[in-house]
Amino acid sequence: HSSWVDMMKCALDNNQQICLLNGEMIKISTTLRILFETDNLSSSCPATTSRCRIIYFQAHESMWKLLYESWLLDYKNILSKSIVGAIDFVVNRLLPPGLEVMKNMNKVVRVNELNIVQSILRLFGAAIKELQARQDVLKEGKMCVFIHNLFIFNLVWSIGGVLSNRADRLKLDQLIKQLVDETR
Repeated sequence: HSSWVDMMKCALDNNQQICLLNGEMIKISTTLRILFETDNLSSSCPATTSRCRIIYFQAHESMWKLLYESWLLDYKNILSKSIVGAIDFVVNRLLPPGLEVMKNMNKVVRVNELNIVQSILRLFGAAIKELQARQDVLKEGKMCVFIHNLFIFNLVWSIGGVLSNRADRLKLDQLIKQLVDETR
C-alpha cells in the first residue's frame, strides 16, 4: 500500500505528473499548486520534503478560538452588538464541551477539531446571512434566542454528523440537553 507521499512524488519532481492508482499519468499545469494536510511527515523522505513549503501548526486547545475570532470579524460590522454578544456567548459556552466530548467518540471519518469548528461556523454563517434580511422583522430579544437555537442546530449537525454509532449520538444528545438547560 503506497502512502500519499509515494503517489505525489511525480507531481513534485520535474515531470509534474500525477500518478493514478491504475498507472495512468496526468500532466499538471505549471500554475497548479497542491496543498497537503497531514498529521505527520513520517512517510516522507528528505527529497520529497525539500520540494515542499511546510507550515507547521502546533495543535493546542485554543486553535478553534483563533478560527472563531477570525470568522467573527466578518460579522462585527454588520450585526448589532447585542447579536454579536449573543453569538459570542453561545459559541464560548457550548462549543468547548461539545469538542471535548467528541474527542472520545467513534467517528465515521477522521476529523480534527478545526474541521468541526469550520463546519459549524460555515453553517452558522450561512444562516446568519439569511437572518440579516429578517433583522428588521425579528425583535432584538427574539433574534438572540434564534441565534442560540441556530448555533445548537449547527453544533448537533456538525458533531453528530461524523459520529459512527448510536451510543455516541445519545451521549451528544445528553450533553446538548444539559448545556441548553444550563444556558437558559
